[in-house]
Amino acid sequence: MPPIRYGRETKRLAAPVTGALITAMLVVTSVALPCTAEAGTSPCPWVGFAIVQPRASSPNRAVKWVNATIFVKAITATGDITEIKVTPNGSDDATLGLKFNPAATKKLIAATNRHAGRRIAFVFGDKVLLNIAIPGTHGFEDQGAEVSLRHGKAILEELTKAIQGCIGPGSAEQKSEAH
Repeated sequence: MPPIRYGRETKRLAAPVTGALITAMLVVTSVALPCTAEAGTSPCPWVGFAIVQPRASSPNRAVKWVNATIFVKAITATGDITEIKVTPNGSDDATLGLKFNPAATKKLIAATNRHAGRRIAFVFGDKVLLNIAIPGTHGFEDQGAEVSLRHGKAILEELTKAIQGCIGPGSAEQKSEAH
């Protein structure tokens, strides 16, 4: 059996890893991904808000921010979105309007209100589209959220298209305005 390397130490497993064990782990991983897309379609990308974390740990996820990797802990997920709307602002800028189910809305409010300075990221797949610090004591409100991006019209339209059929109840209300 080949050795397994942990940092500077090399150890041998007590028993061989079987194909069945690896298959079981893959099945569990795929079941854990929240997605309501129909069978045979590509999996739903993660779209949501997250708290930026200082380091890697088990509940954190590595994502790309500009030319670096940062770690985030999810607050909301794609399936929490009940309504989404892209509104162009000029030729290349756009604003994404989002509404979430009540449970996700409560989590978003709790994670952002009274947390001035906390860094929040808006993530699409494995890329951070927006990374901001909460400026004061008030974070998100229950009316929904808006993400405005300079030169972001194309990526927000791509995001909206990528999660068609993936968002939670109310997905029939998905909207995209083109000017």
